[in-house]
Amino acid sequence: MSARPRLQHRQPLGTSTHTDRHRLRAPGGRARCAAATVLSVVLLAACTNPTTLPAASTTPPPPVHRPAPSLGKPHWLITDQAVGLIRRAGLPSSLIRYFFDNTGTYLIEGTGASGRGGPVPHDLPRAIPVELFASYALMKRAFQKKSVPPGTRAIAYDNEAWDLTPPNEISHPLLFAARAEGLAHQHGLKFIFTPATDLFTGGSGNPAASTSRFKQYLAFGMAARGSRLSDAFEIQAQGAEATPEFLPFAVQAAEQARKSNPSAEVRLGLSTNPGGRQVTAQDLIAAYHSARAEVSGFWLNVPPAGPGCPKCGTGHPELAVAFLQALAHRLGA
Repeated sequence: MSARPRLQHRQPLGTSTHTDRHRLRAPGGRARCAAATVLSVVLLAACTNPTTLPAASTTPPPPVHRPAPSLGKPHWLITDQAVGLIRRAGLPSSLIRYFFDNTGTYLIEGTGASGRGGPVPHDLPRAIPVELFASYALMKRAFQKKSVPPGTRAIAYDNEAWDLTPPNEISHPLLFAARAEGLAHQHGLKFIFTPATDLFTGGSGNPAASTSRFKQYLAFGMAARGSRLSDAFEIQAQGAEATPEFLPFAVQAAEQARKSNPSAEVRLGLSTNPGGRQVTAQDLIAAYHSARAEVSGFWLNVPPAGPGCPKCGTGHPELAVAFLQALAHRLGA
């Protein structure tokens, strides 16, 4: 992978400070999980003097211990492709409807072969249809060409240090998130911001860099600053899943987001295959219960290999099935 530009965050003018994976859009289709081209859209915002990234603390965060309370059924962010994979892996239709057929689910459509109007959206009529973009430029173009599918109710902006997001957007994620938010609201749509932690490592997949990227994300205040620009803000914590870094990062990032924008929905990333690492259903269950009290819901990623995640291999939907079955049992479904 080619070298990435150094992240130089700028605070967009006109950005209010008060409350207010691997799946992309192809022309005429819907988003492609971890691959494909994307759509376009948005509003304007200028930037002021660049701010430098605060140095990450060398002191490890204190361990955080919280009970796993029964807080009821969580809200979800999930792709239609993931739902299809989970269904084919054996999760009963009754449980698919139980978890995802409700207004607490943001359903990113067009990531599977069916596209909008296919069997997955038809089975989940109450879910909120979402159009996802990894590029503001493509988002803007989609609105200009009126190619955002009818029925879309929310726009997601997935800025990551990968080939699907332009270098200038990688370098200035808050500036382009502010423009994306404005464009979504201009068209009467909710805005979901899902910035990746790899924005703080230049896209490095080096495990040695993974610890610092979570600390830098927190030190920069990405969750605090990003949630102010969002109706829903997703913390991509799945890269720390099944490691000691997960819970402290999830708790601190969620706290930043909630304090900065109490009205924003805060979701946390989980994955059956985080960056190609092997995890178990028990790891998913443990991550869920440890962080459930901190967030309103989760993005359940089931990422197969693709341009956005070349090391992902198979998506392991069977782990999602075991996780959701265990969760359903706990919730009394």
